[in-house]
Amino acid sequence: MALERIDWSREDHRWLWPLWQAFSCDGGVRRCLACFRLLLDRAAPNLYSGRTVLHTVVARERKHLPFAEMLLDCGARMDIRDELLGSTARGWACRWGHIEFVKLLLERGADSVEADAAPWATPKAWAQKMGHAKVLRALLSYWPK
Repeated sequence: MALERIDWSREDHRWLWPLWQAFSCDGGVRRCLACFRLLLDRAAPNLYSGRTVLHTVVARERKHLPFAEMLLDCGARMDIRDELLGSTARGWACRWGHIEFVKLLLERGADSVEADAAPWATPKAWAQKMGHAKVLRALLSYWPK
């Protein structure tokens, strides 16, 4: 009800906190998804504060997969690098071994190699460094021939 009274632009960084809160709420995934959807109707999916919301979502549990899907459906970019690790959201998913997110991003067209990344910040480097063999196999299955 209060959202209708907020006149922030879609690019306003004040949307970041409500977006982060919506996917980490305690009201159950369906309820949190509904809140997240309402916010994404008003906020841009690529807001950036050292990282995007997509970065944060893929670092979470598997139950947050629908939030990543919703962000991608709303136009979240998969090529934005965070300030701390110099990695894309897919790099983050590889670092934490979240294969479901890795597969989702690859299926949605994420760059499998990321040749423009620092050598230590590529998704493949993260999977190798952190010992995530399943993630590495998934990455290599999308590797250009």
